[in-house]
Amino acid sequence: MKKLIVFLISVVAVVSLVAVGCAPTPAAPSTPAAPSTPAAPATPAEEVIEWVGQPAVPPASPVTEWFQEMANMVTAATDGRFKWRVEPTGSICPATKEFDAVDQGALDFAASGGSYLMDRFAWGSIHSQRVAGSSPIEMRMWLISGGGDQMINKFYTKAGYDVYHVPGGGFGGTPEVFAHTNKVLKTAADLNGIKMRCAGDGGAVLARMGVGAVYMPIGEIFEAMERGTVDAFECSSPTFNWALGLQEAADHLYLYPGRAPYEIYDMMVKKSKWDALPDTYKVIAENAANVAATRYYAKMVASDKESLQKFRDYGCSVEPLPQPIIDAFVVEANEYLDERAAEDADLLEMLTSQRNWVEAVRAAWPRL
Repeated sequence: MKKLIVFLISVVAVVSLVAVGCAPTPAAPSTPAAPSTPAAPATPAEEVIEWVGQPAVPPASPVTEWFQEMANMVTAATDGRFKWRVEPTGSICPATKEFDAVDQGALDFAASGGSYLMDRFAWGSIHSQRVAGSSPIEMRMWLISGGGDQMINKFYTKAGYDVYHVPGGGFGGTPEVFAHTNKVLKTAADLNGIKMRCAGDGGAVLARMGVGAVYMPIGEIFEAMERGTVDAFECSSPTFNWALGLQEAADHLYLYPGRAPYEIYDMMVKKSKWDALPDTYKVIAENAANVAATRYYAKMVASDKESLQKFRDYGCSVEPLPQPIIDAFVVEANEYLDERAAEDADLLEMLTSQRNWVEAVRAAWPRL
C-alpha cells in the first residue's frame, strides 16, 4: 500500500511538471513605439528675379563702369536671388531711348539723362545739367534732401509713365570744361562772332551772347577745328576730353563750371515691377545705386585732377574763365531760364525749388 501511494505521488509530480512545461510563456512587455513624425513637404526653391538694364553711354565710359558695379552689388547682396544683368548700350533699345524702353517693359532698369527727355519734359535739361546752376554736391543734396527725387516721380506719374526715379541713385558727374579754343578770351566781347561747337542750354545761352553756335558729333571736332569751321568747342569733363585726345585740337582750355555744372544720368526702373518687389530688395537696390553714384563722383573728381595736369604737360594753357565773361554768362543764363519757365509750370516749379535750395544752403555753407 505504501508503495502504491509513493507511485501515485510520483505520477502526479511528473504530470504537473509536463503541464507547466507545456504552458505558454508570457510575452515580455513591449516598449511602445515613438510616434512617427510626418515628413515635411519639400520646400520650393526661392524664386530668382532677373532684371535687364542698359546704360545710355558706350561701354568705355565711367558711367557704364559704375552702372555695372551697381548691378553687381544688387546681385551679390541678394545671393543671386535678385539678379541685375547689364546689356551693352544700344543692344535692347537705341541709345538715349532707355526711358521709353523702361516704360514699355523692354528694360527693367536704365541709366539715362534727363536732357534726352526734352521732347516731353521741359524740365529735363535743368535736372540733368542746369546752366549757371549749383555744384554737383548741391544738386545731389537737392535731390535727396530738397525734394527733387519726389518731384521727378510726381512729374512721371502725372504724365502717366510707368517709370520710377530711384532716389539718390543718379550718376552725377563733375562739371564740363567751359571751352577749348585757339583764341584768347578776356571779356564777353571776345565771344561775339566766335564759331563754337556747343549744345543744350549752354549753347543757347552762348548764342544769346553772340556766339555762332554749331552742333556736330564729337568725332568731327578735329576736322572742324583744322578747317576753321569752328574756332572753339565744348565737349565734356577734363577726363572725357583727354580720353578723346582733344588736347590736340586747341591750345587753350578755359575752366568755369557754370555752362554745364554737372551731368546726371538718372537711375530709372519700371515702376509697376518695382512696386511688386519685396521691401528688402527695394532697400538693397536703392542703397547699391546710392553707393555706386557716390563712388562714381569720387572717381571723376580724382580723374579730372589728373587729366588737367596732363593737358598742362602736353602744352595746353589751362586757365579759369575770366570773371567778366562769367558775370555776363550768369546774367544771360538766368534770363534764358526765366523765359523758358514762364512757358511751363513744371519747369517753373523745379527751377524755383532748385534756386531756393541753393540759396538756403549757401547762406550757411557757401563752399559745399
